[in-house]
Amino acid sequence: MLRATWILIMAVAGASTACAHGHAGAGDSPAAGSATLNVSNHYGQPVEVFVTSAGASYRLGTVSPGIDSRFVVRSTMIRNGPVEFVAVPGAGEVPVRSGELVLAPGNVVNFNIADHLSNSTTTVTP
Repeated sequence: MLRATWILIMAVAGASTACAHGHAGAGDSPAAGSATLNVSNHYGQPVEVFVTSAGASYRLGTVSPGIDSRFVVRSTMIRNGPVEFVAVPGAGEVPVRSGELVLAPGNVVNFNIADHLSNSTTTVTP
């Protein structure tokens, strides 16, 4: 019985690890030709984060209040011209936009969602 319990625990732990995707860990290096987006959410609600480029829009994920998240922006998004990052808070709130950014592979974008949405900032580092 004890052995079966441990096998079940290991199977659940392995499945949850295998399903964890979308966020790059602290030691992970982004894919070749991609850029990195760091989002810090200081707003009181979760925000959905999107990237748009050349008419295409992709959802990167949700960032909860008080949480910092890292996302990999695919090379196909950054090589097709300027990109814009959009953070969408709850219903009825105005989305926060980074403005159009021209990115190169390896760039790191810091998207800071402020407690007052109009004070949010975006910076790009090589």
